[in-house]
Amino acid sequence: MDRARRRARRMVERARRTWGRLALQHRAEIPGARGGRGGARARPSGAREPPARQGNQAGGHRRRERPRLAPPVYRHAARRAHRRAGDRVRRQRDENPSMARDASAVSSAPRQLLSLSDGIVLICGMVIGAGIFKAPSIVAANTSSNAEFLFAWIFGGVVSVCGALVYAELASRYPETGGEYAYLARGFGRGAAFVFAWSRMTVIQTGAIAAVAFVFGDYASEIFRLGDKSSAIYAALGVAVLTLLNFAGTVESKTLQKIMQVLLFAGLLFIALGGLMAGAAPGPAQPASGGSFGLAMIFVLLTYGGWNEAAYLAGEVRDPRRNMIRILVGGILAVTALYLLVNLGYLAALGLGGMRQSKAVAADLMRVVTGEKGALLLALIVCLAALTTVNAAIFTGARTNY
Repeated sequence: MDRARRRARRMVERARRTWGRLALQHRAEIPGARGGRGGARARPSGAREPPARQGNQAGGHRRRERPRLAPPVYRHAARRAHRRAGDRVRRQRDENPSMARDASAVSSAPRQLLSLSDGIVLICGMVIGAGIFKAPSIVAANTSSNAEFLFAWIFGGVVSVCGALVYAELASRYPETGGEYAYLARGFGRGAAFVFAWSRMTVIQTGAIAAVAFVFGDYASEIFRLGDKSSAIYAALGVAVLTLLNFAGTVESKTLQKIMQVLLFAGLLFIALGGLMAGAAPGPAQPASGGSFGLAMIFVLLTYGGWNEAAYLAGEVRDPRRNMIRILVGGILAVTALYLLVNLGYLAALGLGGMRQSKAVAADLMRVVTGEKGALLLALIVCLAALTTVNAAIFTGARTNY
């Protein structure tokens, strides 16, 4: 400590000696220096000071006061203070990414047009797909009782809520449109984030959209066939129309999503209530092979998949720090309740043994409730489920590229 003080004192004295030599050489050029001569430009005695040199001098010091150079030790301290201030600004920018945007970026950013209800509707559209019409028979084949069958669906909802809480924390802390791309960029760098975004754009999202679009094409062909390639034609038309609608704007796409989601909810409630009211006698439940509950949970979680897409909406949700957790948790709870009702309807109409033997539980339930004419209604419900999933996937998929 004493050595540092002596060194600092020597640096200060060296600066003062240097200033003394400079002052002797340029005394005539220093404003306000005593005894100096201004040469040809010297003011006569009694002349008024120019306004710029009254009070605080233009040179940064007061009249009749010698200008001083900042000692080097003080300059180093100022540099350290500036570095600390810069680190503080960078930390604030990391916590609030909007600070780093310039005026042009802010003007081109998507507007916050999505309300709490819009986010929940989009979450439900991302999660509810064609899986609820096929997966229950597979889950029933790998569970040993009605209680275990229902517990699998409840446990799947709990696991999804736990994951949603993690995403809600990330989305509320970093309310950006990029979603998982933004989180990977912060955690692992832009290289890993770029690989994920590229694979999502070329394989993950586009492949999922194509697969669900063909489900829509298969069931739409059952209503009205368009030739030998009817499924492909319906799939291409569905993707093209929904893409053009998303080009029209956020308001138009979210309005269509709400309409289709309400119709889908009504159709699923009709299936659930129809099964509960049918009350067919359940067949004998044959115990499944041991250790198959894990296989049942795989298909349950696949049916719950898609809630993570809500992270891509964080930049367009009003008050994201408050609403993102409500959107994620509320949407998954709504889906869990609807799934439980539908599966209760399956159990009431077919029983666990009948579900194990069924290849299409929804179609078999509709035959029990409405007879053979129920196939048309079921095809409409599945088409709605597929279209809501495709529209939500197109809506969120574009946010990664943005």
